[in-house]
Amino acid sequence: MDKYIYLVEGDTEEHLVKQLKSSGEILAGKIEVWNICQHKVKNIIRNLSINSIVIVITDLDIHRNNSYNNYLLLSENLKNLVENSKRVYLISQKDNLEDELMIACNFTKGNLFSKLKVTTASDFKREFLKCKNFIEVFDTFNKESLWKNEDDLLLKKLSAYMKRSKIETNTKIIKKLH
Repeated sequence: MDKYIYLVEGDTEEHLVKQLKSSGEILAGKIEVWNICQHKVKNIIRNLSINSIVIVITDLDIHRNNSYNNYLLLSENLKNLVENSKRVYLISQKDNLEDELMIACNFTKGNLFSKLKVTTASDFKREFLKCKNFIEVFDTFNKESLWKNEDDLLLKKLSAYMKRSKIETNTKIIKKLH
């Protein structure tokens, strides 16, 4: 039986995945907050099995920050995940979760913030984490529009490696996990 493991970059992504799971929008699985661009996955690998399907959700802005070391770590981590699991999905989001939600809800930043009655990004994150059912609050939320960052430069740089391995990206996972 397949075992799903979601590796998410931060608390807001964790909250989003938990709510998508509880509403039946994606398959159940364990969620780990782990920035794959900054930390080695050796502790994560210990919990993987041949039936593990790993879904990595992160913003891949390391190429914009000219961080070659982070790029090398990401590549090494992906290689280790591929070698120790059944399949790996790499989901890149825009600069942050708020940008993804703006796209998935067809909102401006002002519309998004007004739904939680906030005016700043830090306030948004705090209130989003308190939100019990964001799908009701963000009533125009469209899961099919979430995480479709296919034009990401880093994904293009990694594409040759991903074609040779068991890594898929963004839009494919949204359709497969419900």
